[in-house]
Amino acid sequence: MSKNGGRNLFFILLSVFSIIAATTVSFQLTQCYYKNFVRGKRFFIKGDYETSLNFFESAYVCKPEKLELLQYLTWNYSRVGNQEKTLEMLAKMVQVNPDDYKSRIWLGDTYYGLNDYAKAEQVYRNVLEREDSIKIRKSLAEVLVWQRKFEPALKILSGLEEIAPQNIWLLKLEADIYVEQQEFAKAESVYRKLIHLDRDGPYYEKLAEVLAWQKKYEESIALLEKIIDQGGGSLKQMELLADVYCWSREYVKSTDMYYKVLSMGVEGLDRKRVTLKLADVFRYSNRNSDAIKLYDQYLAKENDLQ
Repeated sequence: MSKNGGRNLFFILLSVFSIIAATTVSFQLTQCYYKNFVRGKRFFIKGDYETSLNFFESAYVCKPEKLELLQYLTWNYSRVGNQEKTLEMLAKMVQVNPDDYKSRIWLGDTYYGLNDYAKAEQVYRNVLEREDSIKIRKSLAEVLVWQRKFEPALKILSGLEEIAPQNIWLLKLEADIYVEQQEFAKAESVYRKLIHLDRDGPYYEKLAEVLAWQKKYEESIALLEKIIDQGGGSLKQMELLADVYCWSREYVKSTDMYYKVLSMGVEGLDRKRVTLKLADVFRYSNRNSDAIKLYDQYLAKENDLQ
């Protein structure tokens, strides 16, 4: 055999051995993956997440690009409270399959759940570039509001209202934005729409608040008195009515209502806040000695706690 022929035979044999070795390694990795993945699923279904995670992580070493495994790892990390790894697996899912719509939404929702609104916004915008979705537009509007990006959020809501003009969720978020912007007249208009659509909703109280902030005290008081007379009124509604009485300089009625609030043995009542409000009413109505007594009582309680 010639020298060149021997060299060619060597390279052929080397190639064959390389193929055999690669095939063997691939087979072993595949076996490793399926063995661990199947066991991981079994323990995951049983709710033994620590054990299932061990198997899933072993499977990941063997086949890190398997989309179904990445999905289970995401769920598993979420179940054991490891949000950092949850996000890592979600990002990996999007990397492996960029067209996987659900993975992108899940990634955005996870950022949202972790209060990372800027990253959630970015993911939601990327999703909407590929496919329009009312649900994602709603989520995008929410994370914009959390970042106080009110104008872009209102623009999204305006587009959604053309599709669903009587959607309570959309109107509620719109009203909340107007309140944050202190555009109380616009908020009032939206709350009136909400009351028309849902008379049993919590919008009468919201309407009363924005009326008071516009110094429409008589309307606000009339609305709150009606609510309280009809159903007894919640603690928050009674305190709000006392506030509006005070703002409208009806100090006697304000005093009576604050005392009524304080007399209610309701768990969670911030007695300090209400007591200080009552002392302010005394001060505004030139009952300075009564105001001083309340301040002294409050300070004495504070000292006892210390």
